[in-house]
Amino acid sequence: MIALASRTHVLGYMLSEYGADGIYGDETTKAVIVFQQNNLLPVTGKVDANTAKLLDKALRKTNVPGSIIATPQDIVNAAIALCTGDIALYYGVPQPWINNDPKHNVPTDVKFNYLVNRWKCNLFGGNVLRKGGYEPPYYKDNTNDGKGEYPNANQWYKWTDKYALRQANPVRFELIAEVPVISLSQTEARKRIHQLFATIKPGDFLMVDHQGTGVQDGGHTRVVVKSDYQTLGTVSFAQARYEQAIILQESVEDLIEKNEENIWLMRPNTKM
Repeated sequence: MIALASRTHVLGYMLSEYGADGIYGDETTKAVIVFQQNNLLPVTGKVDANTAKLLDKALRKTNVPGSIIATPQDIVNAAIALCTGDIALYYGVPQPWINNDPKHNVPTDVKFNYLVNRWKCNLFGGNVLRKGGYEPPYYKDNTNDGKGEYPNANQWYKWTDKYALRQANPVRFELIAEVPVISLSQTEARKRIHQLFATIKPGDFLMVDHQGTGVQDGGHTRVVVKSDYQTLGTVSFAQARYEQAIILQESVEDLIEKNEENIWLMRPNTKM
């Protein structure tokens, strides 16, 4: 019951008075009792169905790293949420950005006007990870109190299990597939992208590098929210477009037409 002991600690019921004991012992029982009292539940000290439901609901409001057991569905839910309502507009090029990540060096929950008229697809992807309970990739230095910035979309592959150790970066993703489109014939590229689409799962990230030299030529971030590849040949991707964050159905041919330089399919595997 270590997870329960740490979760109740997150909620503040095991602070100076109730120190988390790492097991479901006396201190955890006391914490559960306090939680039940504060939520008008029958006071038993045991986590029944109603207590568990309210505890989970409260934890999901804390926004504290490690406070929830994140799943790929949490990434999907986060991506859909950031494509819904007014918040979706703040991932559009003409708008300022509103950051939800306390570990990013931009303040949270305020309009960041410096990013007006700038593409924000990597910011969308990082915010989806944070909201979904996973650790985004960060460029960090010693001047920002441990905070950092998200890398450009065409650099995220450096945080995968294949490349992270070479770059002295922490692993954040499993690299499921990599397609060096620029070095392949169109026939081979189409075949490889079809193979990639066949392995896609909801919660995955599809990252591309546009043609051009250097990092600043850009890339694009897509978050998989649904795959209909086996039936319709398409995948629904959440992404930041020019006007706002939206969900689009795209096919292999859509990627072929864009004539990208590189494509990476990445699966988040490091939770907060």
